[in-house]
Amino acid sequence: MWHSRILSRHCCGGPVLAMTLLFAGLGFLFLLLSAYVPGLVFIAVGVLSEGLCFILSRTRCRQSYTGQLRTR
Repeated sequence: MWHSRILSRHCCGGPVLAMTLLFAGLGFLFLLLSAYVPGLVFIAVGVLSEGLCFILSRTRCRQSYTGQLRTR
C-alpha cells in the first residue's frame, strides 16, 4: 500500500522516477557494452536521485496523505 503512495506523482513518481529509470537503463546499456565505469556512474546517479527524493519528501508525502499539508 505504501508503495503506491511513495511513488505517486506528489511524492517521488513522475519525472523523478522517469529520470531514475532512464539513467539506470543507460547504465545497464553501458555495462552491456563493456564500459563499466560510466555504466556504474549512471546507475549510481539514478539510484541516488530516487533515494534523495525519498529522503527529502518523506515528511511531505506523509502529510499529503494524512491531510496535514500546510499552505503558505
